[in-house]
Amino acid sequence: ILFVPLYIYGYWHLFLALRGREKIMGKAVLSLGIIAFIIAGIWMGSRAQLGLLIQAKLTAGNMESLFDPMLTFYEEHTGILEQTIQFLLVIISVLFVWAIWDGVSWYPKWMMLFNPLLLMGIIYGLSSLVPELGKILLPSAMNIAHLILFIASMVALKQMEGR
Repeated sequence: ILFVPLYIYGYWHLFLALRGREKIMGKAVLSLGIIAFIIAGIWMGSRAQLGLLIQAKLTAGNMESLFDPMLTFYEEHTGILEQTIQFLLVIISVLFVWAIWDGVSWYPKWMMLFNPLLLMGIIYGLSSLVPELGKILLPSAMNIAHLILFIASMVALKQMEGR
């Protein structure tokens, strides 16, 4: 949750590179990125409540069935947040690739490979191939994907600056 503001800064960085000649792409990615990570902050914050519910259920003894409706309620009401974040990341990834492919951004073409959707797919793929690695990567897959994206962006723009 503490790093949500850094996501906004990271999306501002992407905006600066994507705006290129056609500012609409950069503005769309920036706006959707900010919305996605404000929602992600809410969703991540709610995970503490889930942990408390599960702990209470585990220590409740023969009353643990009382917690099942609360857990179901939690899953139903926070699932929409997770689905919204995933939907926004798909749109962001498509716009990101489109802006680079179309040549309206400042990025070189190889940056298309660093879109959030593809990076998360690689993380999920690695996790399914190596389950022990998945235990480490999956809880923070979105963070890892974005860290790689933002680092690749800085490297790409630094290379472009040298030209």
